[in-house]
Amino acid sequence: MPPATEVSLFHLPTYIFQLINFLVLYLVLRHVFFGPVSQYLERRRRHIADSLKSAEDKLREAEKSRADLASEVEAARRRAREIVSEAGAVARDLKDKALAKARDEAEAMVSRARDQVEAEIASARDRLKSQALEVALALAGRILEREIKPEDDQRLIDEVTARLEERNQEMGEAPK
Repeated sequence: MPPATEVSLFHLPTYIFQLINFLVLYLVLRHVFFGPVSQYLERRRRHIADSLKSAEDKLREAEKSRADLASEVEAARRRAREIVSEAGAVARDLKDKALAKARDEAEAMVSRARDQVEAEIASARDRLKSQALEVALALAGRILEREIKPEDDQRLIDEVTARLEERNQEMGEAPK
């Protein structure tokens, strides 16, 4: 069997060569790859930052617009309530005026009807007085023509009553 040789994991010239290789590769990559990638990443970071800032600005504008719209909507609602309230007041006023006018017209009609009834009552009283006077004069005339007996008295009362009823019927009034 061959003699065992000691294997060394650390070989200095290989180590130095690998270190130089690594440094050269690092410098080349840094110049060729890391530079442009870093620039791209920086541009991307700025773009994202600008986009975030723009989004925040737009969000603030949207919130401001929402607040403005909310205040405009509330103002419109207040105005609508005022208009409805004013319309209700106008409607109540018109209703009150119409009721007052109707009440005045009804009172005027009632007053005219009362005046007419009173005039008719006065006219009826005048006619009744006139009729009573005529009957009294006729009765007095008959009494003076002859002497009245109790039977004649009853017959005269019946005649006068019948005449009064006839006149009332002629005038359109029912006997009482």
